[in-house]
Amino acid sequence: MKTIIKTYFFFVILFFLSNCSSPLEDIEIDDFNLIRAKYNITKEISSNGDIYDNIELVIEDKNFMNFELKGAEITVNGEKMQYDNSLLVKKYISDLLVEFNKDYTFEITLANKEKIKTTLTTPYIDYKSIAS
Repeated sequence: MKTIIKTYFFFVILFFLSNCSSPLEDIEIDDFNLIRAKYNITKEISSNGDIYDNIELVIEDKNFMNFELKGAEITVNGEKMQYDNSLLVKKYISDLLVEFNKDYTFEITLANKEKIKTTLTTPYIDYKSIAS
């Protein structure tokens, strides 16, 4: 019985979190002071040797709610990033490969054409093999 109650409680919380949204997602933002940007560049190598490249940008409001910028364009190294609106994800993603010792320049252009650029440089990592 306790397991059923815990499972039900989990799904109720998940439902409310997935339906929470930022009040800013319905308007065109024209002030960078209203948002926060989080950048993630990762290269993951699984235990079976699969390689996953992740270049992500998350836009948040002051309440840490992720949302899509209306009327904005977001690029990394000149290539447009796609918005992933999956359940609890809500982030911009790129298909670029992650390379070592490379600059990745993110550019956010708001609806009023105001721009901001951020450049991240991946570190040089020398790996020969993976052992488990």
